[in-house]
Amino acid sequence: MAPVPHGWGLLLGQGPVERRKAELKFVSDQLQYSYGPPFALTEAGHRAIRSLLDRHGLGEEGFFEPPRSIYSEDDIKEFRL
Repeated sequence: MAPVPHGWGLLLGQGPVERRKAELKFVSDQLQYSYGPPFALTEAGHRAIRSLLDRHGLGEEGFFEPPRSIYSEDDIKEFRL
């Protein structure tokens, strides 16, 4: 008998309802353990950036470049020299 992938061995010799439940549990476990942690880390990163921007009063576009109203064109030219 050929080796069966982990989790799918439960499907052999079962009726259609039990097989479907086992398939759904397998997919659910895959989503929970394979995609849950990266999603949580990504969400935490987005919340941290949002908190940083809100704390400093910057919008999304102001994170890398300060708003133009703070510096005049002369200030920017002088800084770049």
